[in-house]
Amino acid sequence: MISAFINKDKLRSRPVASYKAEGTGSKDAAKIGGEVISAFINKDKLRSRPSASYISGWLFSSAELDTANLKFINELNPFSEWEILPTGKIKFRWGILPHSLKIKHKATIPTFRAIASQFNQIKSNAGMDILAGEIISKLSPDNGIELNIESDWKKKEAVNELVMLKFLPKIKTASGNISLCVERDMIYRWRPDTWSQVDKLVSQYKLLLYDYNKKANVACAGAPVPQIREDVKRFLKLVPYPEKVILGVPTHGFFWLGQEDGSYRYQGPVWYSKGLSFPKISSIPVTSYIEKMKGNERQIIPVAGEIINWDKYSLTPYIAFYKGDKRCEIWYENADSLRQKIEEITRPFKLKGVALWRFGMEDTRIWKYYEEE
Repeated sequence: MISAFINKDKLRSRPVASYKAEGTGSKDAAKIGGEVISAFINKDKLRSRPSASYISGWLFSSAELDTANLKFINELNPFSEWEILPTGKIKFRWGILPHSLKIKHKATIPTFRAIASQFNQIKSNAGMDILAGEIISKLSPDNGIELNIESDWKKKEAVNELVMLKFLPKIKTASGNISLCVERDMIYRWRPDTWSQVDKLVSQYKLLLYDYNKKANVACAGAPVPQIREDVKRFLKLVPYPEKVILGVPTHGFFWLGQEDGSYRYQGPVWYSKGLSFPKISSIPVTSYIEKMKGNERQIIPVAGEIINWDKYSLTPYIAFYKGDKRCEIWYENADSLRQKIEEITRPFKLKGVALWRFGMEDTRIWKYYEEE
């Protein structure tokens, strides 16, 4: 999704500095883990522990927590997608249910995900009572429930604010905790008085501020810090309680394919350290592309003479290469870019913390940052 107000020139600014993969030997950069951070990044900021250190995240299986450091995780969100039938009954589609989670955690809050067009059709009190009862009985949310009603992009239908406002009081959990996932569209479309009423019913918010710019015609980042910053600023004017707000951060990036006219088209998501075989999605990890590019300079598109480059506008790394005769770029998220979101957004706005989409796919160096004081 690309916003009308976005400055296209700012979508893709070439770096004033870049960093190489380990072993390529740049005198202007400092090695961290398997990569090297660009010279202009403030190293002291990266190494200081953030004040908003609450970490939550979504997962589809217990195995996805193998790489995460559990001592830093405050909240687990087993994720499941459901079909909402016209009667209010729900039908499981995919994901993981809380009772299937092998790891026991002090705060396990299941995420109920459904499509807005199905949710919006439930307008009667009876239908809403059935839907709320179904969610509670099938997800057993002792610690609370998280609602993620996603826009139906095929039908171009977003969640109806009045339906949501009518539904929220129907959800009754043992703890009383309700977490609401907030899409960017909701921030700009819902009325201020709606947010005032919603805030009385919700204990926390997760801002899903990523997957920007998919329709752009230039290769660019999917979660650029300046755009996120503006949307967070807007949300806090509507809901002035940053201690209730968690910033959703992606662990995936964008794969862009060059076209004959010099433009680029978005092809799909790419994760940092693991490939993904998933319904409708299949990808090779970024690290595999980087390894293949080492020692094969003919495949690399010269940007700043580096394998890995850093975009100073979005605060995101990217790689540029040829695949056959096609120009490709991958703009992705690693520990450095995730840390920038923590330092540039959660700390200055005093947000509660971050939520990773998703656990198991992150650059594991992020946990080293959290270990450092």
